[in-house]
Amino acid sequence: MEEQEQDKDKEQEQINALNVLYALNKLHMDRTEAYIELYGYDTWEQTFQFPNYDYDYFENKDEEDEEYEYEYEYEEYIRR
Repeated sequence: MEEQEQDKDKEQEQINALNVLYALNKLHMDRTEAYIELYGYDTWEQTFQFPNYDYDYFENKDEEDEEYEYEYEYEEYIRR
């Protein structure tokens, strides 16, 4: 019985943590939208975006990895 209560408490803690993260994310998104509406996207971009950071890096990396995996699998298939 005590173990079940501990499991419920642990589960409730996890739910609370997720709710906090969700609320923080929503607050960030709302404030970002409000800032863009008030000052414009260009000002937001100049203020909050880093000019030397490639925001598509990981997406491009995933595409490169997929191509490499396809080529590797094709080479392995040919060798068989």
